[in-house]
Amino acid sequence: MIAEGRGTRAVAAVERLRAVLGDAGVCLPELRVEPCVWDVPEIDGPARAVELGQVLPEVADRIAHLLETGLRAEREPLRRRLREVNERTAKRGELWRR
Repeated sequence: MIAEGRGTRAVAAVERLRAVLGDAGVCLPELRVEPCVWDVPEIDGPARAVELGQVLPEVADRIAHLLETGLRAEREPLRRRLREVNERTAKRGELWRR
């Protein structure tokens, strides 16, 4: 028998993904919890997989664009901070060289 938490987690993941993609205007009609139970020793036992299904190339491009945009947004605060540190370091270097 599959652990209750694993089945619930798969359902919650599908619902969350469906909602987020829906907000972005993307529909995956075949998105569902896989009916088969998979044995995954790396995560301590049986689990249900999430089936994404087949999509048109335009939908795959849209999903890729959303992921790229999200990754850039996630990294931007770090890049901004690194630029600030580099600028301060460069200014200090100019003072030290004089």
